[in-house]
Amino acid sequence: MRLNQLVDELSTATNHEGNFSATVRAQCLAELKQQISDLEDRVRQQSMSGQGVSASLIADACPVPAFVANGQSVMLKANSAAQKWLGLGESALVGKPLDQYFQVKSSLPLNQIVEQFAQGRNQVYPARIVCLRPGRLIMAKANICPILRRAEGDLAYVLMIEIA
Repeated sequence: MRLNQLVDELSTATNHEGNFSATVRAQCLAELKQQISDLEDRVRQQSMSGQGVSASLIADACPVPAFVANGQSVMLKANSAAQKWLGLGESALVGKPLDQYFQVKSSLPLNQIVEQFAQGRNQVYPARIVCLRPGRLIMAKANICPILRRAEGDLAYVLMIEIA
């Protein structure tokens, strides 16, 4: 739908009796709820299919910033919350090493955690994230979780940021 058509439709819906900006906000909220519902349905359908849920879908459904990385710690996915948190679009993040944007501090170095995931260890590792952005220093708690290991060299994990 074109923007002018949407504005006409919403303007008609308010009948000039209501607040137009409130109608626009309500429409945006309704659209967001529909998108969330669609994602939940897709997750439910895939989990019942026996194929599992894709790492990308898990990240998209996550309400906190989440980054999916491969065994070499290269970003495969950054959900919308992660993009907002870093102030960068997904195209600027995907294909880049995690350490290009932030440092991950944990009880074990990140490469050792990834090695343990590759050996089949399923454990969540708490971490701290340090991110230097122009004019600001961002520090946050995070969790590093394995999410996929089907074969040698086929490893993915998710880094979920805790927002205070």
